[in-house]
Amino acid sequence: MRELNLIVFGNVHANGQEVEGKSFIGGDLTGGGTNWGIGNGSQGAAVSDWRTLTVNGNNSNSG
Repeated sequence: MRELNLIVFGNVHANGQEVEGKSFIGGDLTGGGTNWGIGNGSQGAAVSDWRTLTVNGNNSNSG
């Protein structure tokens, strides 16, 4: 878990936010206008092979 900056086990509706580093969304992702992984792509407490944004459910984010 130290490899990710944002971990959500449920659904996310993001609209106009910014997330630094790598994120894991366990459910669906909806919304738009959100910047994922801004800053250094290797941010986090540990080196990681995770993608910048991982969505386990459906992704209908338009941003």
